[in-house]
Amino acid sequence: IAAVAAATAAMMPTRRSGRLSSIPADPPWRTPAALPVPCRHKPAAGSARNNYSHEKRPMQQTSDQLIRLICESLKLRIYAAATLECVRSITSLHRTTPNATVALGRSITATALMSATLKMNSEQSVTLKIEGSGPLKLIHVQADAKGNIRGYVGNPLIDQGHNIGGINFSRAIGAGFLTVRKDIGLREPYSGIIPLTYGDIAADLAFYLTSSEQIPSAVVIALTIDPDGTITSSCLLYTSPSPRDS
Repeated sequence: IAAVAAATAAMMPTRRSGRLSSIPADPPWRTPAALPVPCRHKPAAGSARNNYSHEKRPMQQTSDQLIRLICESLKLRIYAAATLECVRSITSLHRTTPNATVALGRSITATALMSATLKMNSEQSVTLKIEGSGPLKLIHVQADAKGNIRGYVGNPLIDQGHNIGGINFSRAIGAGFLTVRKDIGLREPYSGIIPLTYGDIAADLAFYLTSSEQIPSAVVIALTIDPDGTITSSCLLYTSPSPRDS
């Protein structure tokens, strides 16, 4: 997935910068990390990229980015995200142990994906919440359309008091539910909820998109850490039918 994200990024024009707004750092959120500010780009006429329409959101002061493409020839919508520095920033603020780091980091990346569906530079926001019977208890991440994201877990020190047996999200969260809440400016926010079926954030998110939002989806979220707990990679690849062909 890292190679795919890198190859996709290589197709894009030079990044632009923009202004970020911040979310108040009320506990237990602490200081938010910022997602990319949106920019629009068009491929040059006659280029090999004419089958693609795409937008790239570069992360201010980081190398993170979220890329959105529509491939007309394959009738696919594709999102690729690199979220390493964002995930490092948020998990370090909460001093998470490895199982909490992986769970929160992948949830941050998943919420970054969901924020790509919001109207850019609007007041819209999306919240991803995973609640379970396991020792991790809760994951809560919120992102807005202006490029801000924040999150926390119910038990950031899970590995100090429980023997999970390695990195295992299913054991850490237990049986529970995934809830997505979108505030898009209507009278009431939209909420969708599904039971945790696969014990994997990417698979359960894909199941939510397919069953609750009727968007057939494939999601891959990768996050790796060194034995000392240092996050070495964090990225995402998402595909679904192009909106015009759904």
